[in-house]
Amino acid sequence: MKIINSIKIKHNHWKHVVSNDQLRPVMNGVFFDLAKECMVATNSHLLLIVPIEIEWSKEENERLDEIEKKCILKNQSRIVPVELFDERKYMGNPKYYLSETYYDFSDENYARVYNGAECVFRCKYIDGIFPNYEAVIPESSESIETIGVDFSMVKKIFDAIPFKDKFLDFKFTAKNRAIKFSNRM
Repeated sequence: MKIINSIKIKHNHWKHVVSNDQLRPVMNGVFFDLAKECMVATNSHLLLIVPIEIEWSKEENERLDEIEKKCILKNQSRIVPVELFDERKYMGNPKYYLSETYYDFSDENYARVYNGAECVFRCKYIDGIFPNYEAVIPESSESIETIGVDFSMVKKIFDAIPFKDKFLDFKFTAKNRAIKFSNRM
């Protein structure tokens, strides 16, 4: 199993939305929710959810059915430090720019970054249970008269989107007075 497109999200994207509060260590990292195929980060004001693609090897596809794959993904969901995305930590050698980079969470203690067949970086997981991020995602919209928007928060969201052509769609909801941003390409 490879996580193949998460390399688009780099350290400079995630650092805007992860918590820097040392009293809440599980929010200092990025949660890979492999069962739902997304990465999640929050600083308790902003929540960023980015879809990821999981690629199974030919042998795994032949050997495992969909239920077994879901079970593996659920058990391998992990919180990793933001440094995992900091290419300055492991991309100093030009040979690492030549191959496909992907992440491996199969080890119980360490997340690993691979470049081709070579492990180029590893870091320890963050222990703990990531907050229930789905509980704060807006579901319904009602008529809203006014809602305040802190533009510094919008700037952080904009900086967290790893694409050159950035468009933000806003969805205002009255239920929890939240704003749901999504990007379109």
